[in-house]
Amino acid sequence: MKSYNDQDSNIFEVVDILKDEKDFQELLDSTFEDFSVDEDYVNRIKKKTLDLYNKNQIKKRKISNLKRIIAIAACIILPLVFSYNLFFNKDIHSIERKDNSVSNQSSKNKTTDKSGNIIKTSVSPKNTTTSTIPAVNPSVTTNTNYSNTTINGVFVGNEPKDILNYEKWLGKKTEGVLAYIGDTSWEDFNVGWACDLWKNTNSTIIWSLPLIPKGANLTDSAKGNYNEHYKKVAKDLASFRSNESVIYIRTGWGFNGERFTWKAAGQTENYINTWKQFVNSFRSVSPKFKFEWCPHMGDLSMPAEKCYPGDSYVDSIGMEVFDESDSSKITNPVERWNFYLTRSHGLNWIESFANEHKKRVTIPVWGVGDKQSGDNEYLIEQLSNWMNKNNVLYENYWDSNADYKGMLRQNQYPKAAIKYKEYFGK
Repeated sequence: MKSYNDQDSNIFEVVDILKDEKDFQELLDSTFEDFSVDEDYVNRIKKKTLDLYNKNQIKKRKISNLKRIIAIAACIILPLVFSYNLFFNKDIHSIERKDNSVSNQSSKNKTTDKSGNIIKTSVSPKNTTTSTIPAVNPSVTTNTNYSNTTINGVFVGNEPKDILNYEKWLGKKTEGVLAYIGDTSWEDFNVGWACDLWKNTNSTIIWSLPLIPKGANLTDSAKGNYNEHYKKVAKDLASFRSNESVIYIRTGWGFNGERFTWKAAGQTENYINTWKQFVNSFRSVSPKFKFEWCPHMGDLSMPAEKCYPGDSYVDSIGMEVFDESDSSKITNPVERWNFYLTRSHGLNWIESFANEHKKRVTIPVWGVGDKQSGDNEYLIEQLSNWMNKNNVLYENYWDSNADYKGMLRQNQYPKAAIKYKEYFGK
């Protein structure tokens, strides 16, 4: 853009809209009356505009309303456009910008401003793009498709040093960390220890919280008997990183199986009401919380959709993908991938269900290698492409050998490790 100088004075000679400098000053004052910028900055802009008015000596003659509009644009709007500070050092909402700007994505991978906008980098093999995640109204919503990027994260267990080891191996900072909270008791449900554990981690944390711990039951939770426990955890998480605009919560996952205390078979109504109690309790503390609903893949103890709590209580819809040959009885990786796609309540179903409810898809955790699945680079390639196609909100690779032996960074599965770094590394 050409900067303003005296040779541009002819732009101000188009019309004469005011009788004298006093009238022009009044016009400036009324124009800036509703601008949401600080007073000193407004005064500097008004002074600059007034100087331009005097310098160019706008001719005194009567004009039509159309010419008045042209003159206002020339004498007021253009000086604002020419002002470098307005658009590059301070915006009209006087936003306090963070040190981790877009140009510093490689070190921080995340920028959040006071308006609730997040700037992130989406990853595809050897191709990255940056875009802004607009803030979402955190109250009850029917469409939470509020981002065009993916948070690429990892689970490493409860050792922050392993995040550093993973990042060193991957060759870049991770954008997300999956953190689990204990479910052995309500004391274990307390997140204070976890906040302390991850306090030095700059990545976005996706919190996995039990819907209820062992010893509790869905009958009592559905009545709201545990809401004070929920609110305490919500307060701790809201104060953990008070400057963040979104706090991601996944709870009650795998409800259609038999493993967890909150299994829903035979008590779907209690599960749904417990979910609502949980969400309402967290939202009563802060509107920042966003909730993921995540059934197990496949037909297990019940159809997953029977436990969907409703669009106003869900922000994203997820599915875990752990490569397993022993349970599927399919040894060929290509056939196994097609099975994950097409099986009842598989990936095709979760894609369709999320689209039907206008929700973002998540793959909250996934892995390869264990359960006789082997060094499966094919799943990494296919699932990565599927996630890019479906614009998932976040994904976390299980880089751990706890419960599922999926660790890649120690060359346990060399082919899969190479393919993973191709898609998610530098």
